[in-house]
Amino acid sequence: MEFSLINEKERLESFYKRHGVEGSIERSGTYYRHSDLRLANEIVCLGELHKKHIRELPDITAVVQSVNPSGLPVEMKKNSFGVSQDVLWFGSRGVIHKGLDLLIDTVNEWPDWTLHVCGVEKKDLRDLMSVNGNIKFYGKISIVDKKFAELIGLCNFSILLSCSE
Repeated sequence: MEFSLINEKERLESFYKRHGVEGSIERSGTYYRHSDLRLANEIVCLGELHKKHIRELPDITAVVQSVNPSGLPVEMKKNSFGVSQDVLWFGSRGVIHKGLDLLIDTVNEWPDWTLHVCGVEKKDLRDLMSVNGNIKFYGKISIVDKKFAELIGLCNFSILLSCSE
């Protein structure tokens, strides 16, 4: 937890220097709350150990699915890559901790690239930073949703960022 907190504080300081906006600590120490899990209909977690842990918690009625560290279910991995300059970021709250701001800053400067953001809404970033038209937001979507499958087929890269992993 200490490692995560130190790194998140460094990321927030860097974000403030670049954008003049203060963010808040969102991900260090508490990655998800029990109340978050009780509200969910479905939970997607990283790896089988997390899946087992969540299933053993009291009052959890959600369907729990796990994904591989690549972020993609095995059957959705691409066998070949085209010339697409489309990138997928699939995340949730804690966007500064996860480095979405760095990715947006970069793609804002690369107009030929398209960043597809799943898991957060554009309005959630509105007060933090400006976002160019080559960045598309989809909100929360399920990994079994048709739209997610389309994005996997379109994107050559899936970016999984964190300041503490």
